This record gives sequence, C-alpha cells and structure tokens, in this order.
Amino acid sequence: MALVARLWRRRWIGEAVNATSTRAGFALGMRQARADRGPMPSEFIDMIWETYDRGTRRAILKLYRSADEATLGTAGSRQSELTCPALVVWGTGDPYLPARFARDYARVLPNAELVELEDAGHWPWLERPDVVDRVAAFLDAR
Repeated sequence: MALVARLWRRRWIGEAVNATSTRAGFALGMRQARADRGPMPSEFIDMIWETYDRGTRRAILKLYRSADEATLGTAGSRQSELTCPALVVWGTGDPYLPARFARDYARVLPNAELVELEDAGHWPWLERPDVVDRVAAFLDAR
C-alpha cells in the first residue's frame, strides 16, 4: 500500500495530511503516479484541486478507512462467477497498484481481456488517451 494510503488510514494523521495539503504537493503526488514521472497538465491539476475541498478530503478518509486489508482481500472472492466480458486495462508503471493485480483480475475473470500499458501509470487514460478509444470499442462490441 502506498505511503499516502497508509497515512490516510490512520486517524488524526490522515486528517493532518489532508489539512496541510498544498496544490504544489498535490501536483507532485500526481506526478509520482505517472509512468514517466512527468508533470500532469496544469489544467488537470487545477480541475482536481478546485474540487479537493473539505468534503472531498473527508470522503477520501472514509473510503480508505472503510475496510481493513483482509476484508478488501476477500471482497472479490466470487469474481470467477462473473461470466460477462471484461476488459482489464492497467498501467504497468502504476506505483500504487502493481501490474500483478491486473494479471490476477484477468486470470480470475472467466471472459477477461488484459491490456497492460507499459508507458502508463495510475491513470492510463490520461497518459494514453488512445486507451479511451480501446475501452469504447470494447463496449461497442458488446
């Protein structure tokens, strides 16, 4: 689990992290999630930062604290029963969620297609906008 996620899960510490967040720190964090560690477009950072208000920050803490790791680990225990087609798209440069998770999802889902993008990180649709067309084509075919 990434450092920020571990901090968000801890009472008082998560609140302190969120209360002291700055736009510059946020932009740095977003940069670290890219495969090439390059900056995200400033328009994107501005768009997210504008909505990163107190309510959003509280929601993030609630989400990260909503279940322990063991509970999350068993949440998908019945995935193999899903028979619908699935497209698993993953940036292999994601520092938060390693590509092994993508392979595990694709292996468990009976009708999954796996797309691993070596030049993408945590937000593959931002680093590789062509992936949006790939997802749309997958959905159109269904």
